[in-house]
Amino acid sequence: MGIGFIVGGDTVGTFPFGWGNMSIRVPNIIDTFWTTSGMNVTFTEYGPVGGFIAGSFSGTTTPPSLVTRTIQCSFRVKRR
Repeated sequence: MGIGFIVGGDTVGTFPFGWGNMSIRVPNIIDTFWTTSGMNVTFTEYGPVGGFIAGSFSGTTTPPSLVTRTIQCSFRVKRR
């Protein structure tokens, strides 16, 4: 299971989602891209390889069903 997104930032700060979408993946259930027009991600921690990247994002997104959803997410992941 996972959420993936691309941003242009590599430091603490707020950045727009790249390519205007994010990937939502739940094995054997869903594997798709959701549109994220105007959504930003804020990094509050951006460590070196082996350290952590932490932050949050929120906003509206449109999955392939075309029903707009509001989402909010906080994360802290180990950088590889």
